[in-house]
Amino acid sequence: SIKLHRNYGVPYIPGSALKGVAKHYSILNLTDRLINEHLSIDFFELAKRVQDALETSVTDENDEKAVEKVIKDKLKINNIPNEILDEFKSLRKIFGTQSYEGSIIFFDAFPTYECLKELTENNKPILELDIMNPHYQSYYSASENELKTNVEKAPGDWHSPNPIFFLTVPKGIEFQFAIAPRNEEGTKLLNKAKEILISALKEFGVGAKTSLGYGRFH
Repeated sequence: SIKLHRNYGVPYIPGSALKGVAKHYSILNLTDRLINEHLSIDFFELAKRVQDALETSVTDENDEKAVEKVIKDKLKINNIPNEILDEFKSLRKIFGTQSYEGSIIFFDAFPTYECLKELTENNKPILELDIMNPHYQSYYSASENELKTNVEKAPGDWHSPNPIFFLTVPKGIEFQFAIAPRNEEGTKLLNKAKEILISALKEFGVGAKTSLGYGRFH
C-alpha cells in the first residue's frame, strides 16, 4: 500500500488520502458525540446519517437555513445542540459536499529533506522489508463444504507457513504535511482543519494495516 513518487522515487502520502482520513475521523467523532444522547440508534447507522449530513448538497451553501435543514433531515434527530450544528456547518465547508468544493486544500505529504539527508549520509534505506506469515492458507481459502469433507483443510500443524514480504516505511521517518485555504472561508477554518488532521494521524493513522500500528504518527 505504499505510493512512490514517479519523479523522486520516495514514498509519499497523497493529499486525497489525508483528506479522506481527516473526514473519516470527523464523521466518527461527531457520531461519538451524538450517540451519547441517542443510545437507541445503532452506531453505524448513525455514522451513515452523519456522513450524509456532511455530503448532501444544497443549492447555496451560504444559505444557513437550507444547510441546517439538510443536516437535520439527514440526521433524523430532534433537538440537535447548536454547537454540534455549528460543527457540521464548519466541516461541510472544510471538506466540501457532493457539488461544493472544500475550502481547504490537502497537499501530498513527503519525507522531510533533513530526514532524507540523514538517511543518505548514514547509508540507510528509506524502505525496509516486513513480513506476514499466514500458517493456514488452505483453511482460509476453503469453502464450508470443503471444510466438512476434507480434514486436511482444517487448521493444523500439517500446514506450511507461507511468508509474504512487503515494503514498509521504517519507524522514525519524519513527514512534512501541508494544508492551505482555498478561499477566505478556508482562512478562517485553517487551524481547525490542522487540528483535525493531526488528531486523525495520531489516533487513526493513514494507509493500510493501521489497526496493527502502521501509518500512525506522533
